[in-house]
Amino acid sequence: MRNRLGRGPAVMTFLAVELLSSQVGAGASLSGWQLIGPPGGSVRALVTDPRQPATIYAGGRNGICRSLDAGQSWTPINNGLTHRSVISIAIDPSDSSRLYVGTDGGGLFKSEDGGGHWLDTNQGLRSVGQRWWAMSVWSIAVHPKRSKTILIGVETVQEYTGQPDFAGSVLRSIDGGRTWISPQGFPLTRVSALAFDPKDPSVVYAGTFRCGVMKSTDGGDTWSRLTAPDSLDVRALRVAPTSPATIYAASLAAGVYRSIDGGATWHAMPAGLTDSHVMDVLVDPENPKRVFAAAQYDGVFESQDGGEHWNWISPFLRGAGPWTLAISPNPGGLLAGTYDDGVFQRGPHGASEWTPMSSGLTNTGVSQLVSAHSPGYLVVRGSVLWSRGPTGWSIRGTLPEGTCSGAVVHVTSDPRRLYAQGCGSWGSDDGGANWTKLSPSTLGNTSVLAADPRSPQRIYAANDKSFSLSDDGGSTWRRVGTPGLRPEDLVVDGTRQSRLWVRSATELRRSDDGGKTWRSLELPAPGRIEAFSVVTESALLVITEEGLFRSVDGGSSWTRVLGRKIDAVAIDPVADRHVIAATMSSSEMFGENRRSEIFESVDGGQSWSDITGNLRSEVTSIDFDRSTSEIVVAGTQGLATLRVASTVGQK
Repeated sequence: MRNRLGRGPAVMTFLAVELLSSQVGAGASLSGWQLIGPPGGSVRALVTDPRQPATIYAGGRNGICRSLDAGQSWTPINNGLTHRSVISIAIDPSDSSRLYVGTDGGGLFKSEDGGGHWLDTNQGLRSVGQRWWAMSVWSIAVHPKRSKTILIGVETVQEYTGQPDFAGSVLRSIDGGRTWISPQGFPLTRVSALAFDPKDPSVVYAGTFRCGVMKSTDGGDTWSRLTAPDSLDVRALRVAPTSPATIYAASLAAGVYRSIDGGATWHAMPAGLTDSHVMDVLVDPENPKRVFAAAQYDGVFESQDGGEHWNWISPFLRGAGPWTLAISPNPGGLLAGTYDDGVFQRGPHGASEWTPMSSGLTNTGVSQLVSAHSPGYLVVRGSVLWSRGPTGWSIRGTLPEGTCSGAVVHVTSDPRRLYAQGCGSWGSDDGGANWTKLSPSTLGNTSVLAADPRSPQRIYAANDKSFSLSDDGGSTWRRVGTPGLRPEDLVVDGTRQSRLWVRSATELRRSDDGGKTWRSLELPAPGRIEAFSVVTESALLVITEEGLFRSVDGGSSWTRVLGRKIDAVAIDPVADRHVIAATMSSSEMFGENRRSEIFESVDGGQSWSDITGNLRSEVTSIDFDRSTSEIVVAGTQGLATLRVASTVGQK
């Protein structure tokens, strides 16, 4: 049975990873890890080549991808990009083969051949100001007429001493990034957006974190703070190409602001904008009054009157978390890069349908590995439920709107019957396309669910006040008992009809009579219980702050089998002495290059082999696919599989 981690927010820290070409060296029985999807994932920067509109660049947690066919397919272009968490992209207006990429913690990179090769340009940046331990380049602007003049908005962490000191500013280069100048008088804050006036490049605007909008009239040498929107957290700025006095500012907390006099005065534009957490704003290149806004929770909005009124145009993207917008190569079209689910394209004017455009994107991450049984893998990414069948990946549905971030999905023996928990309890009879809230409401938002593997209509719910059972899929409930703790996880034993397991942060309990009575099990070590995995009474694993512990007598006694911090663990359901555990690499525990190390034991934890090999991912959950004899891990790379020897898994 797979471990159950991740009761916390689904907006997880998805970090930069890469898949190397080396082979696993832990034994002849193992071949390399294979990435299997799902497609899409994090897109934090999205730009269209103005000279070749069919060429699009998308950056995210796993580097940068390029499409040469208007988004129909994507190819990674990470040669030389040593830091893979991309948060900004800029194309030189004078030469579209020249690109700049800003990373989260790794500084700035440059390409002279359309992304074919990348050069690290941080040597010049390191000479600016105090020595920095990490630099995030949140925004990039290239002068419309002078290619060697570049502005970047940065946030730095000074040399690491255990207490990082964050600071930000604008930096300016007039030699293509070899040397940089820090302007005087600019506030020490993150600069999330930069925009030149396309007709008068001496005018530049900067959107900042909590300091509103700054303006320069001398190309970035000196800056002044505009009176409004002062003190706002500005996420994006756009200058209307055909009317440069018109500027739109997107705020993470206050929606969209507009100025029609070059920033002298600003006005809020809230009418119809139901979500004030706006990540990006985009102006039609031919019509300054046609504007789009990407809202973090409610999706994409459109205004035809300069923001005076907004219309919601993306029902499907409501749960996908739009992060960035770009003009589509199709006439009147629009592209949206999402937090977890890749790129979507909207059709011509007036169309509200959105089409996934993520084939080949490699910036994927998985929130939850729901099921790993071929061919029907089922995963949650963000709030979208993906399934993998014989013909590939498809979107099964979205989690119900009432679920919190961190909702957990449970499968049953019937692939059509699913359950979800998180800010309520929900059921689906069509594989996740539609959801119904389970009754009664007294189950509460804190209830944890567990589906009986023998009956798709039998489901258990536990909270700190009661333990309940439903035999009709959640329509009616009867109270069985009280677990006596605040549950964080609940498991139905797959081998004994009436045995259940429940854990809180500090306690593990077992019931042998269907939840009527509960017995507290002695903890293997003091401190917090992170997770547990169980197949049979003789195969029980518990993760604590002290490492990984195994019990062969139902929790009466324990033996520590791995003395490291464990992130995920799983027991092979076919051979319970076959165990896989993921731990954080001691050499890469900080920054965007965090990755896990994977260990395998075939003797119940007495000895371990490192099978990390070519996998460079922060792993959050592990499972076994019985039908293919493969180990399946989920994490910041999405899903990856590793085939084990045929002798492993035999009783």
